[in-house]
Amino acid sequence: MKNVFKRCLKLLTLFSLNNENLTTNFIKDNVIEYRELSESAFKRSFERDKALLKDMGFLLDFENDKWKINDGYKLSGTQIFDDIKVAKSYCNKEQKVIKVPNTEVFRIAAPILVSRGISRI
Repeated sequence: MKNVFKRCLKLLTLFSLNNENLTTNFIKDNVIEYRELSESAFKRSFERDKALLKDMGFLLDFENDKWKINDGYKLSGTQIFDDIKVAKSYCNKEQKVIKVPNTEVFRIAAPILVSRGISRI
């Protein structure tokens, strides 16, 4: 379990340092624990890690748009903002912004909110 946690932490760090979509080859090359794995073992580990990150409120979505140059994975998930104007500037039309006085409630409930389609607060 310690290795799984390390991989997930490294994945979050990798995505936070890169603003563009990441290919599976880039991910495998930049997360040390994935490098030595065979292609099938990498795919199994990566799928398990994506599921674990999803349970924690972080979504790795694959973007494959014929109009974009860069296909690949992008990290999204529940975010909590102090300023509602900043929150709205980060959201697209499909996302909702809710103003709540005590945000600690949502830190606890983040996984449930993500499962219901609320990705930013």
